[in-house]
Amino acid sequence: MKLFHLDNFDVDDRYCAVDVAVSCISELIEGTPARPIMEEDGEDVLDLQMDEDTGLDLGDYVPNPDGILPLRKGCAEAIAKRFDIGEHDCLNQQLSDMDGSAFDPTVVIMGKWCLHAEKIPPLDLFRVKCFEGYIFSERLVAFIQAEGYKNFSFNPATIC
Repeated sequence: MKLFHLDNFDVDDRYCAVDVAVSCISELIEGTPARPIMEEDGEDVLDLQMDEDTGLDLGDYVPNPDGILPLRKGCAEAIAKRFDIGEHDCLNQQLSDMDGSAFDPTVVIMGKWCLHAEKIPPLDLFRVKCFEGYIFSERLVAFIQAEGYKNFSFNPATIC
């Protein structure tokens, strides 16, 4: 199975990027449920602030510096309806550039990383613990491209 990493930097300049300044940002970054925090604050949707240095069109994926996955509603619903989604602990920390934290280890920004081949889950979209980013199956990437969803860029995931 081929896997791909969503590239947050190699996106189309016509489309906007956002800065995320919401009350549930910690939950979104950590991949834990954000809905309870949003409901507590009376928020129905995320209020994302457009980055003024990017384009004005809104793609189906919206790049951001926080490692979250903001998608347009139609794209998100289509993916959630057809594909298996989740979180998984499959990062090979011994072969990845880690920050050295004993409490909350993470891959350093722009550091190399790889996934344990034997620990990869049978999911089409998943967030890897200790890594800011999302992994997409070949099947999901093909669907996104066939449907013409905009502003997605993928790189092959490293598996070891």
